Amino acid sequence: MSKKTNFFLQFLFQTPVQFWIGWQFYKGAWATLKHKTTDMNTLIAVGTTAAYGYSVLATFFPSFFAGQGLAPEVYFDTAGAIIVIILLGRLLEARAKGRTSEAIKKLLGLQPKTAIIIREKQEFRNFGRGCPDWRYCYRASGRKNTGGWHSCGRLFLGG
Repeated sequence: MSKKTNFFLQFLFQTPVQFWIGWQFYKGAWATLKHKTTDMNTLIAVGTTAAYGYSVLATFFPSFFAGQGLAPEVYFDTAGAIIVIILLGRLLEARAKGRTSEAIKKLLGLQPKTAIIIREKQEFRNFGRGCPDWRYCYRASGRKNTGGWHSCGRLFLGG
């Protein structure tokens, strides 16, 4: 396969990746530019567009480079790889955040619903602020004692 055909095929494959799959980077970059700031979307959009634009120039106008004694090269693969790797990273991050949220919700489900204060052999369920010398027994309704006893700022497991 000739170099020209190779460049043209890379152009055909990279164009949808650059502008369809990578559209969210352009959208994000535009939104930040409207606020006169930049972020990662701007970096990705500018970097991949530069590689894509240079490669388009090398594909369709190779004489521009030959006139200066340079061999034209393309970087379509680099621009595509950057877009795909960043999107894969975002996907993995979103999945990890989702799993973390689920784990936190499960942990919150283990949180006791009622705190019972035992003072002078009497149980109090509704109380305001406790005192350091009080004993606290945390029980989740309908569950085994999950929190233990708490006294003077120290936790004694069991109950």
